[in-house]
This record gives sequence, C-alpha cells and structure tokens, in this order.
Amino acid sequence: MMIQINFRSRLIVGNYFRQSIRYRSDKLPVPLSFVKAQPKSVSIDINKKPLLSFHGLFGSKINLRSLMNQICTRTKQPCYSFDLRNHGESPHVDGDKSDMNAMASDILLWMDTNQIDRADLLGHSLGGRVISQFAFDWPDRVDRLILVDISPLPTLPKIDFLTENFFDLLEDCIKQLPAQMNLSQARQHVRTRLIEVISNTFIVDFFLLNLYQDKNGKIKWRFNTRALEMLVRNRMAHQLDTNKPFNGKSLIIYGEQSDYVRPDQFDQIRMIMPNVQFVNIANTGHYLHVEKTQQFIDIVVDFLKKSIS
Repeated sequence: MMIQINFRSRLIVGNYFRQSIRYRSDKLPVPLSFVKAQPKSVSIDINKKPLLSFHGLFGSKINLRSLMNQICTRTKQPCYSFDLRNHGESPHVDGDKSDMNAMASDILLWMDTNQIDRADLLGHSLGGRVISQFAFDWPDRVDRLILVDISPLPTLPKIDFLTENFFDLLEDCIKQLPAQMNLSQARQHVRTRLIEVISNTFIVDFFLLNLYQDKNGKIKWRFNTRALEMLVRNRMAHQLDTNKPFNGKSLIIYGEQSDYVRPDQFDQIRMIMPNVQFVNIANTGHYLHVEKTQQFIDIVVDFLKKSIS
C-alpha cells in the first residue's frame, strides 16, 4: 500500500526535523494558540498579508483581540492574536526553553504550517522582543514590523514589583485559596494579595485575567509561573541576536511617559533597524494601546496603509 503525504504534512514534518538548521535554536518550536479577528459585516481580503500580534509578559491572546478586530475592520487584512509559549493556552515548557530565538521559532512554525510566506508583525513589550528576534532571524518573512513601547536594544527598565519573591507570591496566592471557592471569589482574594505589592490597580486587574477554573474546579494561572520566573531572572528577554540588521519597514510606537523607549536611543536603534519610524503618544505609559486605544489604532492603520510593499 502506498501512503500519501500531502504537501502540508511534509512541510510540518520537515520543519521539525530540520530545526537545527531552519529554526536557529536547539529548542523545538511549539504550536501557538491563537484567535483570528472576526469583525462583523467585514469582508476580509485573503490576498492581503496577515497581521500577527503578540502580547507582553504575563499576557495572553485576549489582550490584543479587540485591537485586532478594529484594525481588521479598517485594513481588511486577516488579523490574528497569539499566546506566546508559556502563556495562555499555548504549550507550557521548561523555562530554559524560552529564549528569544526559541520563541521566535514558534512564529516561523505557525507561518510554515499555514503556508504563509510573509506577514506583518505587531508586538507589545515581550511580544515586541520576540518579533524583533524573528525579524533579525528571518527578515524575508516579515513585511512590516510594529513594536509597541519596546525597542530591540538590550537595555530594559526594571519592573518594580518583580522582586525576588514575586513568583512565590503568585503560586502562594493559588495554593492558599480556600476550598470550593468559585472564580469570582478567587479573583477577589488574589486581588487583595497582589495589591499589597503592585500599586497600579490596572496591572493587578491585568493579572486577574489570567486566573481560570479547570474542569475539576481548581483555580490556576494561565501562564507558566516558574518558566517566566527563569525568563526574568536570567534576563532572557534582554538577549537578542542582532548581528544582522533588519532593513525592512519598521514602526516603534512608544508612550511619552514610559521608560521602555527613549529618544536618546533612536540612533542606536537605527543601527540595527535602519528603516524604523518613531511615533510617541502623549500622556501615556507602557500600556499606551489601552490608555489611548483609538489614537493607537489610527497610527497602526496609517502605517500599514502608507507602507504597502
């Protein structure tokens, strides 16, 4: 009997077994969980290159889902929001398998699996670091790059609440929940604990979005606590391979009040991203896309429409 393997199957199998050459990492790429934008009464042009979006540390695909729906409505291009590895419903793996090259290879696997040659990429914070590495590793697969309040430089500001014991606190919050507590009650209980160490209530509520109740009724975090602890402790997000510049069209949107991107860094950034544009949004911080959503969307859509390849 002759067993037939279609093109898509050959592509997936081939990519997994040639990872040492193709994926530029000794860590196996993982299939990412995602949602596709489905705005009502919008005819999506499947011939347009898709926009792939990636959240920040401790985030998930739901963080950017609404933005993708609104951008899709205006650009008519397919738009997707993803869970990075060790976040949300994407595979949870050991922390030492979460360097930027490995996380970038997950994007390549998804594009290869779905037979997408080139795409626009958008990433906030950690997501921006991951797509930057992807652009440096596979520049021919990127049409346009949009970094949201993050740069490709190794200098990142310190996050005050990420103390030595913070990840222990995250796990203790779950372990100490009284039995038979429902999700709403659990969120209130955890909120009380987190607000003791995180002064910004927006960030506290952001964390609470990651709580869920499994089929056995157990309350859990959607992110892999210990893997993310290793990522932070070992400064893995700081380490990008920028030996070859990315010469494609790039945009960095940054918050005027944020420390993640500063005007005095622009010349350094241009050395590794020569075709980058910078746009700041006044009176915003690191979560500028939440603080001034409509202005953020206008900037993204304007860039995508004016920089057509």
